[in-house]
Amino acid sequence: MGCGSSKHASLRENPDKPQKRIVEESGDVDVGMVIPEKGAAQIKPVEITVETLQKYLDLEKGIQGFEKRHVLDNYQLKAEQMDQLEKNLKALQDSKDLQSQNLHKLQCSLDETNGSQSLKQFLFEKSQKGEPLNEDQEEYVDLLNKQEVLVRQIESTSKQKDELKEEVASLVIDGELVQKLYAQRDELLDAIFGGAYGSALENRLEKETDLLLERLNHVRQAHFKWKQAHGMVRKACAQLGTAVHKWKELANIPDNDMEQRYYHAAETRNNLVAASQNLQGAQEFLPNITFPYCDEDEVTTLNKAVTFIFTDMQTPERYEHALNCYHTTYRRSGALRQWFDQKKNNDRKAMFPWLPANVLPPVKALTVHKWALPGGA
Repeated sequence: MGCGSSKHASLRENPDKPQKRIVEESGDVDVGMVIPEKGAAQIKPVEITVETLQKYLDLEKGIQGFEKRHVLDNYQLKAEQMDQLEKNLKALQDSKDLQSQNLHKLQCSLDETNGSQSLKQFLFEKSQKGEPLNEDQEEYVDLLNKQEVLVRQIESTSKQKDELKEEVASLVIDGELVQKLYAQRDELLDAIFGGAYGSALENRLEKETDLLLERLNHVRQAHFKWKQAHGMVRKACAQLGTAVHKWKELANIPDNDMEQRYYHAAETRNNLVAASQNLQGAQEFLPNITFPYCDEDEVTTLNKAVTFIFTDMQTPERYEHALNCYHTTYRRSGALRQWFDQKKNNDRKAMFPWLPANVLPPVKALTVHKWALPGGA
């Protein structure tokens, strides 16, 4: 079964992470050994004693501790998220390699330092000489800026991936522990009931409960993805607000104060890039949902605008055009945030009555029936 199952299944290994064990409280149960599965004919019956019942309770206590933290669900979701980050990282690296080729062609003809100058140094040199940028130099500045943006995106994505890898490695360890508890509980129940259900009613309740819990699992996964996307949209909205504020301040800085002009343009760019990544991340969490605002095309337009930010600050006309683009995206991100808020409230109203009304009764009935079985758990 997959990682989201409540049954014991093998989690994929993560060789990149040292195996630091995180042990959950589980009574006196030994979780360091996996009990091999046996056929019905090989099951050795156990005597129903206080010790047997206590062992079962300890196993359930240990399992519930892991299930409350949704260990297997979180593993599956974060593993999928890490796979997506790896794809994004490769795409960014490919773009950077291609961009380097285009940049090199212009460097040979425009950069007397043979590519050792940064974007900031190049702009400062032209400003000190009082030389306006010509068309080729503007293209060179845009390429330098795009290269810096790609480097920042690669660094940010790599950091996210490394942090997520640690989380996944920890969940792998916890997942193996809870699966061992599942195996030991199944073995104990097989020994008590001889490998069969205690009654036909138990069989029916078990199947009904499994189906409902599977549905609940899907609800939890969907809730997690919506929650993550919602958080990323909120961050993007705040970052876009900061970008607009910094860009507006730029208009009040004298042309000869290149230090402050560059700082404000760079801060604007960095916040726009971060906002773009958060909006893209939100869309990746919900690939089958059409965003009413800040969709994929709008984010692509924003990314293109970011490329020209250091040439857009050179003239009032281009500055105003860029401001309009940034401010429009900022307003639409606010509308997207409100849309998420409304979806969250509607889903809470719809799901909260459904969960206790549909999931709790069969689970309670199954538990009561198990304890009511003669000689059983």
